[in-house]
Amino acid sequence: MSGGAFNYLCGKRGADLMAARNDVVAMRDYLAEQPTEPGMAEAIAALTALIDAIDHNLVDAMADRLEGVMKAVEWTCSSDWGWDSVRKALAAFAAAQGTPRQQAQAELDDLAARTLAARERLREAVRAEIRVLPAVADATTAEAACDALALVLGEPTYRKDDAGPNEAFSGWQIGRGGFHLHTKDLDEPIFLHVEGTEIVGGGWDVDETYIDVTATLDAAVKAALLWLADRDVFLPPRAP
Repeated sequence: MSGGAFNYLCGKRGADLMAARNDVVAMRDYLAEQPTEPGMAEAIAALTALIDAIDHNLVDAMADRLEGVMKAVEWTCSSDWGWDSVRKALAAFAAAQGTPRQQAQAELDDLAARTLAARERLREAVRAEIRVLPAVADATTAEAACDALALVLGEPTYRKDDAGPNEAFSGWQIGRGGFHLHTKDLDEPIFLHVEGTEIVGGGWDVDETYIDVTATLDAAVKAALLWLADRDVFLPPRAP
């Protein structure tokens, strides 16, 4: 049988896949090392991230709480103890779980923690996508800058053909934020006005910044998009 360079990783699921993390990492690294295949490692890297996201501390904590029950069952099965020991261990386990209200609160706390962790993974995935966007060509005029950006981000939400000095001439709405290209003066013809909005506590929280195109238009746009990503404008709104 041919293949199997990664111990037949393609056919592993469940516990076998969890135990094969080193093979997943090896496949990810193999793809990342191929100079002619940029970006191919990202999909396998996502699987690695999911495996790593499993909280083994939670598993160990649950095993600790069930230690008395498991011991009673094991000793009963080997005829050292009787079924009464299992009943007592189960009763002690149930009592340790708290009242129904306490259990529900613990579930909510766990959900909140896992949601925060998931949002951070999503935030980092957005950042990674921004970093590998096609480069935006440099431009020295407002019209050329708008055309260059449109090739990467698509057509702007609005565009003016007759913008005067220090006036917005095009803009892109992105998630709950976006940025506007502004004219300036002849020596520094364009800059980016970036705005990010987020629903917080039932109201709108607006943040903004200005990014001069002092190096390259590509660097300025990437900085603007990363600034927006850091303010979660690409993510679903947080619950109030």
